[in-house]
This record gives sequence, C-alpha cells and structure tokens, in this order.
Amino acid sequence: MKKLSHRQIVKVFEPNLFWDSYFLFVMEFVQGEDFEKCIPNKNLKSIGDKVNVICEVGKALSFAHEKTIIHRDIKPSNILCSSDGIVKLTDFDLVLTSAATTSFGTTGIIGTLLYSSPGVVSGKEATFVDDIYSLTMTTIFAVYGEPLPFSIIGNSVEFVEDLPCNDSIKGVLIKGLMVDPGDLFGSVRDFCESLAFALKKPDKSPYKDIRRFIAETPRFLRKKRDELEERIRLLTSQMSKNTKEIEQLEYKNLNLKHREHDYEVKRQALIEKNNYLSQQLAGLMSPRPVIFSNKKHSDGNAALVYFCCTVLVVGVVLFYLIGW
Repeated sequence: MKKLSHRQIVKVFEPNLFWDSYFLFVMEFVQGEDFEKCIPNKNLKSIGDKVNVICEVGKALSFAHEKTIIHRDIKPSNILCSSDGIVKLTDFDLVLTSAATTSFGTTGIIGTLLYSSPGVVSGKEATFVDDIYSLTMTTIFAVYGEPLPFSIIGNSVEFVEDLPCNDSIKGVLIKGLMVDPGDLFGSVRDFCESLAFALKKPDKSPYKDIRRFIAETPRFLRKKRDELEERIRLLTSQMSKNTKEIEQLEYKNLNLKHREHDYEVKRQALIEKNNYLSQQLAGLMSPRPVIFSNKKHSDGNAALVYFCCTVLVVGVVLFYLIGW
C-alpha cells in the first residue's frame, strides 16, 4: 500500500505495525468528511458535482489497478472529501495484489455486502471488474442522494431506471453493473469517461436509449429467457395439476353415474313392490259377498226357512208318536 502515491489516494506512511496482536498502519490525516455524509448533508447538490467526485475516485482506482492492486471495498464511506476540495480514496486494508494467494483471503465475502459484486458475494476471487461494480453502486448512491435500501440487491437495474438523472447516465450505470464478459467496461477509466460524456452530451451518448440498451444486453436477454422459462414451468405445472383434478372429477362423476344407476334399479324395484302391495291392500279393502242382497228377499227367505223347520219338527214328532 505504501507504493500507492497518488493525489486522490490517502497516503500510507507505515503499513507494517503490530501492537498487542493487532495489525496496524499509519495513514495521512484528512480534514473533512466522507462521501457517505456529504450526500445526505446536501454538500454535493448537482449531478455534475457528484459525477466529478466519482471521476476523481476513478483516477485513484485506475492508478491502483495499474499497480495490479484491487481495492475490494469501494463504498461511500471509504471516499474522503477534504475541506480543500480534494477527493481521496482510503481504506486499502482489504487490497489484493496480483501476486496474492488464497492465504490473503481472495475468496469469501469481503467488503460491504450492499456494494459488493455478485462474484465477490458468491465467494469467487476478486478481480478489477468487482471494483468497477462497487464504484457503480457508489455512483448510484450519489445520484439517489440517500442510503441505498437493501431491496436494491437483486433489483439494481430496476432501481437505476427510477433514478433522477438522464437516460444516458442510467445506461452507463446499468452497464457498470454487468458481470458477464461481453457486457463489461474494459476499465475504470472507460466507465468514468462514459459517465462524464453522458453527463455533458447525453444526446450523443451510446447509452441514451436505455430501453433498447437493456433489451439488447445479453444478460437481460438471458434473464428474460429465464423468466419466460420459469413462467412456462409454472404454467405447465399448473396445467398438470388441473389435469389431475379433472381426472379426479371425472372419476367421481363416473362413480356417481354408477351409483345413480343402482339407485334407479332400486327405485324401480320399490315401485313394483309398492304396486303389488297396493293390489293386496285393494283386495283386503273390497266389500265381502252377502247371501241377501235386499230386505224383501231377506224376509221371504226367512219365512221359508221357518216353514221348513216347522215341518221338520212336526214330522219328527209324528214319527215318534206313531212308532211309539
């Protein structure tokens, strides 16, 4: 770190101090405040002032990259705005040189999560591209003017689209967030020059048509494809679920039809049995046959019966007397 002698980098006077098992280094004292406090305090009001600060930081970062040093923790609180108007990059305690090995912690989550690139967060080895990503996120903070919400993670592009700046700057910021090789800025200098050009001549910037730029970016084409594939997967899953439900309903309907047939057979049998019982009941309820159909005939027949009985009695008596 001691070899990083640059106007925009805080000087390190002694990088190798140890005290009570702590690693220490002595740095230059800068009178002022960090970039994270400058923005909310409205010390930097215009987009131009904010972009100028980012470009000054870009000079320091480009110098470090030329020395094969990766900062790995670019964020607003590591940018100092001195009282005399000089911007300085500090906090190189997480630096990585091209000669470093895994013993220096080249893998794992290093730096501040909100400003760290997806590659660093996933544990990949840090590269110069990760510094560009972090510088882009710092620029987004500057344009936004307030602490970034954690909801920006995973939705950074959508967040950029709503920033209060022209579309050319938005396009530069979106490109700075790219992580695929075909989408990247070649260097920090390219990023800063594109940002400055988008600020001064937005109509001539290649990133002015943000919608077209996003649509033609391979990363977002793949994202759109992935979203369509996910949508297709969900629809296919729903269709499969609906098909199973239809099959279950058809099976239940078939069972209901069988049960309906059984009920109809039972109903017909009960109807026939009911008819038979009705006939039996009708037979029991019909009037019984009588010997006499009217009173006149009933009286005549009664006299005849009485006469016959009398004759029979008289005959028996006479037979008894004569025989005696």
